[in-house]
Amino acid sequence: MIERMFYNLTIATVVWFLLEEILVNEKEFYRERIIEMVKKIDNVCILKLIYGFVKSGYNEEKAGK
Repeated sequence: MIERMFYNLTIATVVWFLLEEILVNEKEFYRERIIEMVKKIDNVCILKLIYGFVKSGYNEEKAGK
């Protein structure tokens, strides 16, 4: 019984680390794609719009911590 508990704990730990890695990679994937797209934008009005959106999101996230 104890061996099975340790086995299940080991599996749960491995799964947790794999999920964490997937989430980190997903976050980096989106971050890189956003940066690539923004670098291609020439319209100052659109860049200001994006800046305002990102700044608001950053402030919300910072306030929630």
